[in-house]
Amino acid sequence: MPELNLPGDAVGNDVAGMYKSLGRLGFECVVFTAIPHAHEHIRSGTYQDARAWLRQGDLLIYQYASGGQEPLEIARDAPCPTIVRYHNVTPGHFFRGISAEHERTADEAESLLREFLALPQCYALSASKYSNEDLSTAGLPRQRTGIVPPFHVVDELLACAPLDRSQGPSGCINLLAVGRIAPNKRVDLLLDSFAEVLARTNLPLHLTIIGERDPRLRPYHTMIDDIVDRRRLGCRVSFREGLSTEELASCYRRADIFVTCSEHEGFCVPAIEAMAFGLPIVATSGSALPETCESTAILCAEPMDFVEAILALVAEQKLRDQFGRRGQVRYRKKFTNDLNARALKRNLRRARHPLLARLQSILSIA
Repeated sequence: MPELNLPGDAVGNDVAGMYKSLGRLGFECVVFTAIPHAHEHIRSGTYQDARAWLRQGDLLIYQYASGGQEPLEIARDAPCPTIVRYHNVTPGHFFRGISAEHERTADEAESLLREFLALPQCYALSASKYSNEDLSTAGLPRQRTGIVPPFHVVDELLACAPLDRSQGPSGCINLLAVGRIAPNKRVDLLLDSFAEVLARTNLPLHLTIIGERDPRLRPYHTMIDDIVDRRRLGCRVSFREGLSTEELASCYRRADIFVTCSEHEGFCVPAIEAMAFGLPIVATSGSALPETCESTAILCAEPMDFVEAILALVAEQKLRDQFGRRGQVRYRKKFTNDLNARALKRNLRRARHPLLARLQSILSIA
């Protein structure tokens, strides 16, 4: 990717967590990006550096979030095998009529994936079974794929001391959504569903939506703002972006329910953050969300399902507590960084072949 965004970016957090885990296994690691970056505790270089430094005995891990012709050329020329860390590509049709650039980039990324997976002795890691299907569709045999859930910053969030200042209205039942303000996240559906909930209950409710706004998706943002105005949600909805780790943790602590209407998720890291904080989840029944959430969420297939699910949870504290406890148990049993590190180690063993017998270092292009 062009840059390594830390903290807060799901892909960046995964790269940093993988870097740390590989270091604990005794590997020398370098993260290469198109744009030079200096991050504490992460040795970094540029794509040009990768061309000069890669040698036999190394392993190239490419963090595949948006493709790229230059990383593909580096991988083709590299004297060492490649592992593709597949972060899932949002299909271009979500951006049709909103951003031609996003649509084109997504389509190109899907096309380039086949070329990456065709590299000699390629092995691929995805975050979920759902994402693994993309790899199979692109032609990679299942025995050359593995699943490692994303590394994350949940421990850092849980360790944050509560902030003195409020991160949400007091005296309300607080709903929380976390994710980019993008078409596939279906923030429009979330707002319409929330408006329907408000029309059917007198309970004091507030919705906080945390997510960055990419200026290139302005038409979608205009649609979102129009819904807020038309539905008269201005005093019931708050939009936040650019939060610190401490501020995000405070938002999770003040929330009562986590909601995502996203129609395309390769995993959904905010869902496991919500689990760790003991929040009940309302989520879409498509993409990777059922796999990530399982019984910790009320899964919704139709727009009115979101309304009914939210109404059920806001009406009954015991039901919220029941789902919240399930989430905390699932997080501890499935998604801690220690468990992810073990999964990574298992898959590195599976990926080994003669070129890796004398592994010297792991070099990662982010």
